[in-house]
Amino acid sequence: MQPFSSSFTVRFDEADPAGIGFFGHVLRYHHHAYESWVVQHLGISYKEWFLNSEFGIPLRRSETEHFAPLEVGQTYTITVTVVETRDSGFSLESAITAPGEASPRALVRTIHVFIDSKTRGKIAVPPHIKGKLLAK
Repeated sequence: MQPFSSSFTVRFDEADPAGIGFFGHVLRYHHHAYESWVVQHLGISYKEWFLNSEFGIPLRRSETEHFAPLEVGQTYTITVTVVETRDSGFSLESAITAPGEASPRALVRTIHVFIDSKTRGKIAVPPHIKGKLLAK
């Protein structure tokens, strides 16, 4: 699947007094991009993905790696890429880059697993979703 990109600006209330973005917001930026990726790139409604009564897609793992600060007032591009698709889940990576820079300022990696909403046990990725995750 082709990567999906969106942008965000680090707001005043997201930074410390030195104007450096708080590291914890990196996961929030990733999640916002993830939500947009689902709706805009996969073409799956917010309700079907996030409010589904049959299945859920919680995080199994998340990690961040920081290479350079995010600065208040600066607009960044965040690019979401499907790294791996498995029987019951998938992995994503988001790279946050500044204009004109090739190297990312931060990377976020997440592993998501599909679960049955009632039993909370792992289930296979629904076929119509797996097809979208594997699409080129």
